[in-house]
Amino acid sequence: MGLFDLIFGSDDTPENVIQDCKTKIRAVLNVFDLKEGEHWNETEEGFIFKSGSAVVLIGFTVDEDGDPHITVHSPIVKLPSDNLLPFYRRLLEINWELHGRVTVGVVHDTVVVCAIRDIEGLNEIGLAEVTGMVGSVADTLDDALHEEFGAPLFELGEEE
Repeated sequence: MGLFDLIFGSDDTPENVIQDCKTKIRAVLNVFDLKEGEHWNETEEGFIFKSGSAVVLIGFTVDEDGDPHITVHSPIVKLPSDNLLPFYRRLLEINWELHGRVTVGVVHDTVVVCAIRDIEGLNEIGLAEVTGMVGSVADTLDDALHEEFGAPLFELGEEE
């Protein structure tokens, strides 16, 4: 919980804040004329949708202070079998170019584009920006890293 909530109290439980965020996400997806079941699906964990060739997953967490967060991530490629040092260097260069708006990292053997934001105060415009940014970067990078380094493209259903 934030300092304001500790001092003045808040009726919004993390679960209520997350449910409100889910409603906003549905609204954002509808504004972009994306049809449920065709372009996106709601899952137990959150949402899943395609952005070009990339799959974008939206999930929710609550930190140790009780603050709810949204996590938007997209697994894009597996680590290449050769040239790992130049590959990792390129990932660091990409992170620098993105200026912290989203990050690129490795989870197990999968390269993931990710953004985590506090939910409180995040409106539909902010949700559209963060999901759009992750989707756009992931859609560009998956093909670029595949072509430059031979990194195998991530397939939905694989372990992250």
